[in-house]
Amino acid sequence: MFYCSYFSICLILTAMIHTSTSLKCYSSIGSSDESLKYNDVQTCNEGHTCVRTEFIDNEKSYWVSGCAPLKFCYNDLIANEYIETTIQTYLQKSIKVWRINKKNCCDKSLCNSTSRSAINIYFLVLMIICISN
Repeated sequence: MFYCSYFSICLILTAMIHTSTSLKCYSSIGSSDESLKYNDVQTCNEGHTCVRTEFIDNEKSYWVSGCAPLKFCYNDLIANEYIETTIQTYLQKSIKVWRINKKNCCDKSLCNSTSRSAINIYFLVLMIICISN
């Protein structure tokens, strides 16, 4: 009986630690002529990752980075929509994406928090400790 209640408390605490840790991304919008500028840090929702993309519109180079849906990484239509919506939301400017040059998903240079896989390993270790007690 004591083991069961101890395990329950341990499980709840572990779940709270796991869910309270969110991925944070550097959020940035910029252009080669410096007509667009935005910098911040975002906390990602579940199912999102850190991204950075570079694209061309009317011979100017642009970049956008921040939290985006995982589909961004493999679907250009979603990537285009993400870019256009992000610029419209944060800078109130309308830009049509003509060609994406490069897309990157989460890596150490984009994320300023523990990666989700490291958090999952931490969560698993805590669960093993709880079960073994």
